[in-house]
Formats: sequence, C-alpha cells, structure tokens
Amino acid sequence: MNNTATKGGAIQIDCSLTRQCANTITNCTFTDNSAGIQGGAINYNMNPPVMSLNNFNNNSAVYGDNIASYPVKIVQADSGDSNIHIEGAASGLKHTDTLSFEIIDFEGQVVNNENKDTVKIASSTSEVSLSGTNFAKINNGTIEFDNLVFIAQAGQTNVKYSVSSSAINSEILSLTVPNSSLAQYSTSLNLSFRK
Repeated sequence: MNNTATKGGAIQIDCSLTRQCANTITNCTFTDNSAGIQGGAINYNMNPPVMSLNNFNNNSAVYGDNIASYPVKIVQADSGDSNIHIEGAASGLKHTDTLSFEIIDFEGQVVNNENKDTVKIASSTSEVSLSGTNFAKINNGTIEFDNLVFIAQAGQTNVKYSVSSSAINSEILSLTVPNSSLAQYSTSLNLSFRK
C-alpha cells in the first residue's frame, strides 16, 4: 500500500535471458501504489507472473495503472486484430485509408509510453512490393501509415505483408512464449487486389 517507484510501484520483477524466473502472486491487495513510468502496482520485464485472486485499487502509472510489462504484439487499432484483411486494394495506387496500429503487452494494454521505436511494413515475398513510407515512429503506443502503395498482380488474393517493430524483442518473446503459440504474436496484412 502507498508505495512509489519508477517501475512497479509495489513489485518489480526482473528476470534476464540467462536467469529465467517463475513468480506467483496470489490473494494480494494492491492499493494506492504508483509508478512514474509503468506498472502502478506490478511491473515485470520478462516472464509473466502467475496471478490469481488479487485485488487492485487506485493504482496509477503513465502506462499500466495496475500491471505493466513490455511490447509483445502489434494489432490494428480499435479491432485488436493482428491478422488484418484488406479487400479491393488497388495495385500501384496510394492506399486511401490510414492504417492504424497499436503496440500491446501481455495484458492486452497499449504500451502508451513507447515512443522511441518504429514499426515497419514489408512485402513477404519477392513477387509483390511496397512503396511510399513503409515505416513509422511509435507515438504513445500508436502508429499510423497514410502513404503506402501496395504493388501486386491485379486480381491477386491473399497477398501477405509483414508488420514488425524494433520495440518487440523476439529473443525475450521466444523464451517466454511456447513455440506452438509464437505465431499468434506475429502481425500481417493480407490484401486482395481488384482486377
């Protein structure tokens, strides 16, 4: 109660690539804790703690009033989807809609203190390409692309473009997520082009 820190107002869990950790937090009450940067009550930097029967009241932080961690996934803003479908794309013409994304953590929260890294959209095969501004700086956990030109054969369907970010540490993610689940943390655009 009433604790203050830069990260993890009540609890800061630090693990490393060489020192994995497994923590359990059960039947605790976190009240009036605050963090200057992230994790008003709890912050962890690698393995998510197993948590059950905890209560969180009036905790605060810039990011993650109760719990915070690190960026793990890019999703479409508002929908939360990481497998985004675009129908009727016009090959070689500027895409008319702004593509908006958010960078989220294990809790599904927008990592709104993320401002230094970038997100990039790239073609997944050599048969298709992309021009315009295909990278953007993350601003408070959000990213927008409004100057993209997707290029593929007219009428081509299910054309994949990858969406990636320097904010997501793939080495940490591969150590904290089972291999069978890693695919759900990747993000792609799937376009169908009009004839």
